[in-house]
This record gives sequence, C-alpha cells and structure tokens, in this order.
Amino acid sequence: MNKLEMYKKLSQEDKDNLVIYSIYNVIYDAAKNHNSNISDIEVDKLANLSYDIYLDDSTYDFPWDRITYFIADCYLEGNASIDVMERCDYDDILDAIDSYDSNYDFISKNEEIER
Repeated sequence: MNKLEMYKKLSQEDKDNLVIYSIYNVIYDAAKNHNSNISDIEVDKLANLSYDIYLDDSTYDFPWDRITYFIADCYLEGNASIDVMERCDYDDILDAIDSYDSNYDFISKNEEIER
C-alpha cells in the first residue's frame, strides 16, 4: 500500500494530530542524537512547549520542526530545564531560535525577571 492510501485511511483525529506526532518524532530523534534516554513525561512536556510556541509565533513564522529541534537541544544539552523554558517569554525563545548559534540569553532574561 502506498503512503497516500495509508494517509487516506487515517482517522480524522490522527490527521488532526499529525504535527504533534511529528514533534514527538523530532524529540525522539534529538534524544537519540544526544545518546539520551528520555521519559514519556519529558517528551510530552517538550512537545507541548514546542507546539505552544509554534502556535504563538506570529513574528518569525518558524516551522514547527525548527522550534522543536531548538527546544529539545536546549533541554538535552542541559542548558535549561523544561520548567525554566515553560516560564520564559515565547518571544525571547523565538529570538534565540533566530540566532540559533547557542544563544540561550532567554534563560538569563527569565532568571533576572524572577529575582
């Protein structure tokens, strides 16, 4: 069976969730690239954060996979916890994604606000 036929057989619910499924896939790929085991809870939190940022992005219009790779890498490299990233302003994260060269200034901005 070809891919188009398989797609046509998907339920509407699955079709509506294709982006989320793809976000999960990116997170698992990133974890594999970092030789890291990642729990379902971590994957779910990273996916929800990535998806929320993707939906909120009205400035850069980044694709979901670029956002997800950045968020997953940031977490898996130990640059920020999920909780810290969830508290950050999404615009600060999007600015950091735009300058992807290990720019994690959004974390320090968030820490300054909390003080």
